[in-house]
Amino acid sequence: MHPLVVIPVFNEENTIESLINELLALGFKDILIIDDASEDSSIEIAKKLKVETISLPFNMGTWSAIRVGFKYALDKDYEQVITIDADGQHIPNDIPKLLNGLRKGFDIVIGACPQRANMAKKVCWWLFRKFSGLKINDFTSGFRAYSKSAFSKFSTYNGANLEYQDVGVLIMAKKFGLKIGEVPVEMKSRTWGKSKVFPSLKSILRYFLITFTIIMVKGR
Repeated sequence: MHPLVVIPVFNEENTIESLINELLALGFKDILIIDDASEDSSIEIAKKLKVETISLPFNMGTWSAIRVGFKYALDKDYEQVITIDADGQHIPNDIPKLLNGLRKGFDIVIGACPQRANMAKKVCWWLFRKFSGLKINDFTSGFRAYSKSAFSKFSTYNGANLEYQDVGVLIMAKKFGLKIGEVPVEMKSRTWGKSKVFPSLKSILRYFLITFTIIMVKGR
């Protein structure tokens, strides 16, 4: 069975059409758009391309949107879920690398591109590795593959309602005993907009404080 490709979307009208068309051209027909209360035409573009869509009533954040996709995957009996960002940075051609990681026995496979990180990200990632015990090179990549064992746990565990899906989710995966792997991928430069995770120094500090709290409470 083909994997379900879950794309959380919030105001991505400039990139969503090309991403969907690229996925379809590669043969990934099972695509689910989770529209996180976008204020632009993202959902209309997705519907025009005739892919499955779910619209959330208000902005819930990326991880909550992904969990909706996990529940859909369980209901439709998928065995694998790919999550990919809608901003055009991830390269769909790399999806087979992630799926191959699942075939090797990992429950979560991260498409890692650590060389894209600026100094602020590198410092954050170093601190996350030190305090969480996770040997991960790229903590903030949303380009991931999940086995059914992994996405079924996260779809039903209410404690997984985390503001940041990257580090917090990996910490919970570790506690669940799930096997986490990484595969190297390339990522495109952002062509418009700015990072929703690290748009400013203030956001970096806020991100670190929230994630550090998660690590202290749940990580060890």
